[in-house]
Amino acid sequence: MSILTFDSELWTTCLPFLTNPINVVLLVILGYAIIPLFPSFKFDDLRSPEDVTEIKQDLKIETSPIQYNWKPAKLPDSVVWRTYTPLELRSFDGANGGKILFAINKLVYDLSSGR
Repeated sequence: MSILTFDSELWTTCLPFLTNPINVVLLVILGYAIIPLFPSFKFDDLRSPEDVTEIKQDLKIETSPIQYNWKPAKLPDSVVWRTYTPLELRSFDGANGGKILFAINKLVYDLSSGR
């Protein structure tokens, strides 16, 4: 068999595959799945180490993995796991302006904000 030329055999072989919309969609999906397999090019590799340290000093970002880059003024209160009795849960029924708590599958939701 001879080598396929673009003008004749290759075009007549590929044309039915490219005219069918299902084949085009499958080709796009295949291309999207294959792209992560190829190594990516990073522009940071082009910079010299001196440039990178200057940029980090300008941004003043801590590079230590054990330190926060940003810390909120106050952390949210922690929730302690506790098993309630029905009498203890009575205080969360919304009476007297208290909280309304509702539990589904061991997840507790605060419904008092909708008043």
